[in-house]
Amino acid sequence: MTTTPLFLISCVAEKAPAACAARDLYRSDWFNKARAFAEAAGRDYLILSAAHGVLDPRQEVAPYDATLNTMDRAERQAWAEDVMRQLRQRGQVGRPVVILAGERYREFLIPLLERASGDPHLVTVPMRGLGIGQQKAWLAARAAEALAEREAVAGDSALDVLERQRADLAAWFDTVGRAVLTRADCIRYLGKFAQPSERDALRLRFELDRRLALLRLSAEREDLDAAILERRQAIPLERARRDRRRSQVRRTLRRLGRSLRQLAGLAFTPSQELPA
Repeated sequence: MTTTPLFLISCVAEKAPAACAARDLYRSDWFNKARAFAEAAGRDYLILSAAHGVLDPRQEVAPYDATLNTMDRAERQAWAEDVMRQLRQRGQVGRPVVILAGERYREFLIPLLERASGDPHLVTVPMRGLGIGQQKAWLAARAAEALAEREAVAGDSALDVLERQRADLAAWFDTVGRAVLTRADCIRYLGKFAQPSERDALRLRFELDRRLALLRLSAEREDLDAAILERRQAIPLERARRDRRRSQVRRTLRRLGRSLRQLAGLAFTPSQELPA
């Protein structure tokens, strides 16, 4: 059994609108900071889901509406027992556990974990008693410390490799046309790097997303420019049609005026003498 700790991170209410990897499904600032801490520390982590029990971060899952806050005591205890069953199936029972979750997620799960491992010191809750704001500050600080420690261990060589990868990435984007730039192309490009470190992979993904966002913005600007040009070209035609309509209206009004004057002349011209 591995001695490195397993992080258990609770789910949150705010979710993506469509199915995606579990690590990207939850959208709250708290969850993003908890995930960043686990990934920066290089730890294995699983997500405690009110609907699914345990989720692998890479597992695709659809958005759902379930929370332990609406479950009664018996339902929460049954949920904790199901989580333990899934952890056993994954071979994760007995290793050190760090729980980043609220009281409702911990209340029945911690006793089960301690009983299964036989050592209560293997389960830690580092943010016990902290408010949400304090938890987010604590998570952000721990993530920064973990990232700095890993960079210090990696040394300058890892940074040199990262800079070369960034240069390769920039050159690759410059050589391919936007018409053939697909997500599959991006995945194939990232696959060129043999087993990159997690830190480099995260930064490469950030750079990739940034480049894709710029390309999408460029495409939107091109579409907007095309629409403006089309509108400008259509303006003379609309102006000509408007002038023709005005001319037709003027001619119609002139004819109507002549007809009215003719009728008025007939009405006041005596056709015969009136009787005395």
